[in-house]
Amino acid sequence: MTERMEIWALFNDENALLEDKEIERSYSKYSTPEKVNVRARGVRLRRFDNGNGHLFFEPDALRDINLALAEFYEDVLADCSDEKPDQQRASTAVSKDLQYYPTPAAVVEKVLSDLYIREGERVLEPSCGCGRFMDALRKTKAEVIGFEVDPGRAAQARAKGHRVMLANFLETIPTGDFSRVIMNPPFYGRHYAKHVEHAFEFLKPGGTLTAILPATARYDHGLLKGQWSDLPVGSFSESGTNINTVVLTMRKPEAKGLAA
Repeated sequence: MTERMEIWALFNDENALLEDKEIERSYSKYSTPEKVNVRARGVRLRRFDNGNGHLFFEPDALRDINLALAEFYEDVLADCSDEKPDQQRASTAVSKDLQYYPTPAAVVEKVLSDLYIREGERVLEPSCGCGRFMDALRKTKAEVIGFEVDPGRAAQARAKGHRVMLANFLETIPTGDFSRVIMNPPFYGRHYAKHVEHAFEFLKPGGTLTAILPATARYDHGLLKGQWSDLPVGSFSESGTNINTVVLTMRKPEAKGLAA
């Protein structure tokens, strides 16, 4: 009954559920008004003349919803193939794709504009998706290799002539012979750190890693150290997420006896 009353209140006042309050409801003009307490839910409703409406969540409510979704979908799904889906979770395929945010062309251009990549330089792109960075790197004539766990996206990249290994990147053995790593790993929770730390092992001494990460990696988590810069707000909106993003740059120390 309480929930139904809250819905009624929301339809009559778009801000009714932003704070705890007591409301009155009359079932007819002849009935005595009924007093009911409604709880703050952190939501508000905007109704339109055509009968549609948009439900908006306050920051705390939105955070709780995102945490609940993250707990349901789990972190490993972004790194696992769906060949043996969990029978208890009907949304496995959907949850895996929730972590795939193709890098918009403007972001690719912004990130690469700060890099000097030489012809023949070995460049690695983990979790390369359909090959957005690889497309732009082609004109540098660098030797670019990608890893991708999803067969469909790997096929897309290969169809464009890119060299892509079909594999779970976190299960691959580091080679330590790449000059650069350029990556846009899964954004889920703090799972991105595993990708960055593993990718760093593929660099040769003096090599540089450049990673696009959620802003929480810089301002909240403190799991990675390096040079940071912020990307413009909404940089990934065209890819289906409004997560604020940053760029991390990490350089592997030169081998002992070599100039820094």
